[in-house]
Amino acid sequence: MKNSLLLSCCFLFILAAGPTCTARSSAQQPEIQGTPVTDYTSLLAKLRAAGVNIEPLEEVDQPFFSVKGKAIELYGDHVQIFEYPNASAADAEARLVSPSGMAVGNTRMHWLGPPRFYKKEKLIVLYIGDNEKVTKALEGVLGRHFAGR
Repeated sequence: MKNSLLLSCCFLFILAAGPTCTARSSAQQPEIQGTPVTDYTSLLAKLRAAGVNIEPLEEVDQPFFSVKGKAIELYGDHVQIFEYPNASAADAEARLVSPSGMAVGNTRMHWLGPPRFYKKEKLIVLYIGDNEKVTKALEGVLGRHFAGR
């Protein structure tokens, strides 16, 4: 009788404590949805969390940016990601991009498709193309493009 009473009390304690323990453990795990995009790694994590298949590609070098970038493939199109040491450095270079995206500083561009420049924290992201899946994925994690069409 004592054993069954003790067992019943333990069972009730476990039921009562269970949701609290579960909530605590899930709160300790970082949530991708709430994690801000601040760098290349967090950008890829956010895109993957949104269900986007990403294929990392080669390093890229654009003469009008002071840092080398990394290219990724989204839905068959290439996207270039430039990560700066800090947001101020990225802001300074973003200011060089014309509103149309057809010039960066003194360099006039002749893109093969419509350019879109995105800026988030210390990242500048360049997508040249008009694939709606790509633009929706990028806007979903980076917001609206700051230059281009």
